[in-house]
Amino acid sequence: MISTTRHLSGLDDGLVIAPERYDPRRSLRTPGVSLSEIVVSSRVVVDPAKTNPVGEFLVIDTGDADRGSLIPHNRIVAGAEVGSAKKVVPIGSVLISRLRPYLRQATYAHPALFRSGATVVCSSEFLVLVGRERDSIAFLVPWLLSDDVQIALAAGQEGGHHPRVREEMLLGLQVPHSVMQSRETLSQNIEHAVGQVMDARATIESLVESLSKTDLGTT
Repeated sequence: MISTTRHLSGLDDGLVIAPERYDPRRSLRTPGVSLSEIVVSSRVVVDPAKTNPVGEFLVIDTGDADRGSLIPHNRIVAGAEVGSAKKVVPIGSVLISRLRPYLRQATYAHPALFRSGATVVCSSEFLVLVGRERDSIAFLVPWLLSDDVQIALAAGQEGGHHPRVREEMLLGLQVPHSVMQSRETLSQNIEHAVGQVMDARATIESLVESLSKTDLGTT
């Protein structure tokens, strides 16, 4: 059994008494650098209900990200077909779903995702993490998927029917110094791996399309 004690003065704004808000497993004990010092959470949004988006868009859903890999399932659409408000995804950003963190829906926005020239947007359930500096933040993907972080995210999810992790909780996690020291190598490996997954998917889709055209007698 895990328990913790909070005085009234120690409750979050609004006098939140939800027990999961104060679960001691939400924080990482290994000394490091606060994630908020490395990234910002982007809130740039495309909202067809408020504006008339111009151009083509590729929508990334939470199910497209799976344990580090990224396989887009949607076709490119016009702005009017984007649907509800979506977050804009910059090249090199890291996406992690705040909804049901146990699904491990985290990935890296590889340059291959932008080959079509369409604006890439994603579900508002994603937190879109953008590096404060020019160095790659792809190394955050394996860290976000590591056991310690997953335990913290599981403890930090709030809500019964649709459990979510609060942005403030995620950004407050400490990235261990050992991870920071290996960030360049980790980033290179993740960039290569995600790129390979996307290239393999593109090859399969190309082969399917070519055979489909052959069946229709259009080659």
